[in-house]
Amino acid sequence: RSLPGALCSRFGFLPADQIRLQVAEGRRAGAIVARIRAFLKKDPAARDALAIPALIEDTRLLVERELARAGVALVLAIEPDLPPVAGDRIQIQQILVNLMVNAGQAMAGGPAPRRLTLRARLGDEATEPATVTSVSDIEKPILI
Repeated sequence: RSLPGALCSRFGFLPADQIRLQVAEGRRAGAIVARIRAFLKKDPAARDALAIPALIEDTRLLVERELARAGVALVLAIEPDLPPVAGDRIQIQQILVNLMVNAGQAMAGGPAPRRLTLRARLGDEATEPATVTSVSDIEKPILI
């Protein structure tokens, strides 16, 4: 182990990356509570310009430990230069979290290799939205 890691475990401190993750999870929980309150008050959903790669990365940080416990490898396939999409960050992230966690639970204890793939790409203008995000643990992906 590295010296900082040894000191952290010896004296009960958390490593900086773990602290950042816990702070991010706390902020996300606060945002979820705020969205539930807004929903109950019938406020319209927030529609912000969202960078899909950043949203996926934040989501990965939230689910990677649970997937690792289930022995599931997470594969990200994100095309560069995706345009922003309009939507509610918390709602989209919650959908991704639910799909990824459910897929991990479905694969837990199953035959190896257990791989969950999350793709984000430009859509075909004629038949798809501008940006397509999909989650798959089997051959046929779920499009979001």
